Amino acid sequence: MRPNRSDVVKKQRKIAAIIATIVVICVIVAIYFGCTDDEEEVRITGIRTIDVEQSHFDLLFDNHGEVSFDYVGRQVSVYVAHFEYYELVLHELVSRLEFTRAQEFTGNLIWGITTNGGSLDELRVRINVVDSEGGGATHQGYFDFSTLEFELGALINPTILREPIERSERYVFHVRQTGTTWWLDDDWFDPEVLAENAQTVLLYIVFD
Repeated sequence: MRPNRSDVVKKQRKIAAIIATIVVICVIVAIYFGCTDDEEEVRITGIRTIDVEQSHFDLLFDNHGEVSFDYVGRQVSVYVAHFEYYELVLHELVSRLEFTRAQEFTGNLIWGITTNGGSLDELRVRINVVDSEGGGATHQGYFDFSTLEFELGALINPTILREPIERSERYVFHVRQTGTTWWLDDDWFDPEVLAENAQTVLLYIVFD
């Protein structure tokens, strides 16, 4: 007995509907798991400074520290900024790690400064990261302070303990100032604060 034509058509339509549903679900899943490439999916989950006890680094640097972080993003950068009062006279990238897409990473920034007599000498930094699958990357950077003609001045290593962290925010981990006023202020880039000091050097880290 041959099947009824209408029954065959109904069966074909049911099969087509099931296949279409599967395709739609696959597309939605692909979009969901691929959305980390979108700009809005870049986010930071945590950052903090580490209390550095006396160590072998004391033999290498006059001042040093560590910043620990975990985040989802594409880029980690370290900069040095030099101000004469509130005028920015130098802004330079010291080190940067870049990735092709947003990924979850845990890492740290290790930095150290040497001095020469009464002046700053050089800065050395190292960024280390490890992803959720155990892969890792590192980048080292160097900055020559002698080009600034900057005296030692007063210094502070600000405590960073914020979660969540704003993307592209400048997180200062070391400050040098020469002048009559010393500010313990979260906004180190405030023109009013900078204007009170003849010179200011800020070292900071940025996540994008």
